[in-house]
Amino acid sequence: MTVAWTWLKRWRGTAKSPSVLVSQYEGKDILLEQMGHHHFGGMDGIKQAAWSSPDIGCNILAMALGADLIMFGPIENCEGIATATAFTDIVLAESARELGLDVLADTHPIYNLI
Repeated sequence: MTVAWTWLKRWRGTAKSPSVLVSQYEGKDILLEQMGHHHFGGMDGIKQAAWSSPDIGCNILAMALGADLIMFGPIENCEGIATATAFTDIVLAESARELGLDVLADTHPIYNLI
């Protein structure tokens, strides 16, 4: 997880070191304009989209590997990580069913969302 966070910080950039993502758009005005159509907020929207997907992906990997505690952030990703957590629980429950196991909790996402 530490390696992923280091990479994400470098990708997103900080006050001390500029974003690697931003430098890839320098001199490519047409590409920046096209990407601006897909992400609200211009470059900040592109940076947030580039940040949130791998951020949530790291948490999904930890869940799939059996982590008991997941700390996630920033809070802007709360809706995405909640949805991803429910989906991961459903995938794991379906995999468990193939092994002959069943979910005992009535509040499990597999019963609430499917």
